[in-house]
Amino acid sequence: MARNRFEHILQFISNVMFGFGLWRLFEAFEDIKIDEQLVHGRCLMNQYMKSKSAKYGIKIWAAADVKMSYLYNLQA
Repeated sequence: MARNRFEHILQFISNVMFGFGLWRLFEAFEDIKIDEQLVHGRCLMNQYMKSKSAKYGIKIWAAADVKMSYLYNLQA
């Protein structure tokens, strides 16, 4: 019963965050940062980045607002 409840909540949150496009309602400030992040995962597409503390993982580009810490977009 509890697992089904959390799956239902997660489905609702994902619909609100990504389905309705809340990023269209958010007005951007002047400072937007684009950064590459490394996510650990068990897959064959790991990349090596010697500048990061964690050397291996999946590289993801993220665009975020600096003042509000709002994540606009992720791209792998």
